[in-house]
Amino acid sequence: MEIRYLKHQEINKKRWDECVKNATNPLIYGFSWYLDLVCDDWDAMVVGNYAAVLPLPWKRRYGIRYLYQPPYAQQLGLFSCIPMSASLVDEVLEAIPKRFSFAEIFLNTPAFPQDNEVRAFNNYMLDLSPRYELLREGYSNNLKRNLKRGEELKLQVSAHADLVQITNMFKANRGKDLENRHDPNYFRLRRLFNEAIHRGMGIPYGTYNQTNELIAGGLFLFDHHRIIFLFSGLSEQGRETGAMPVLIDHVIKEFAGNHLVLDFEGSMQPGLARFYGSFGATPEHYWFYRFNRLPFPLKQLVDKVKK
Repeated sequence: MEIRYLKHQEINKKRWDECVKNATNPLIYGFSWYLDLVCDDWDAMVVGNYAAVLPLPWKRRYGIRYLYQPPYAQQLGLFSCIPMSASLVDEVLEAIPKRFSFAEIFLNTPAFPQDNEVRAFNNYMLDLSPRYELLREGYSNNLKRNLKRGEELKLQVSAHADLVQITNMFKANRGKDLENRHDPNYFRLRRLFNEAIHRGMGIPYGTYNQTNELIAGGLFLFDHHRIIFLFSGLSEQGRETGAMPVLIDHVIKEFAGNHLVLDFEGSMQPGLARFYGSFGATPEHYWFYRFNRLPFPLKQLVDKVKK
């Protein structure tokens, strides 16, 4: 099939969204409305009459256009309604026009290109189809102790937590050491999640103490057969009382026995990997893909910095 590069204004978003929805590997990140909210600019590669699509989020710096991974979209890559193969992925990636001089992007799980610039990253997943009692048997002993403590402290979970409170909790604790505490991405996240709620595809859960104070929050996206743990905020009291395990356990209990997968969105960090694994989640790969078409000597300089 013909592989075309389309600028943003040339994309038929209705056909685009139909392709993502009906793809063999659907993800909420790939919908046009989602991309519009997390990207400043994005173009596309389209196979045939929208039989497969590849979003191209891009920026420009010093006159150079480059592809990047937008915030709150862990993995993109090729979404395909036709059989997925490494050769198809390679053909589409190779067809990306030369106007993009550099790329560092993440490709969805089935899209494994045969390229030496590809590296595997771990994503932790939990199959929710068994009943809750069976899932709980797979919890680690330490996690079970934390949940018992939460019960003793009478922690409660609600599906109507405040987005601003959750992001502020993150900034005040885990985010306080980040360089850009007032990054506009926080505003972008709130706008994105409000749209997801409006579409019936997002639920903001919160854990509350006995005085009804929010001490942990989690933003969960719902699409197809997947629940995505997109973002979380945790107070110091929440950390001490095990409020986040209580929140995640609540979500698992609520949706157990359904043909759903809980996607923890990572992590390559050993501590988070152990935490997600304590729920019985297992790793699944997605792929980091890079190319460098920059002119000499900029090409060599960037490669040296990236190593």
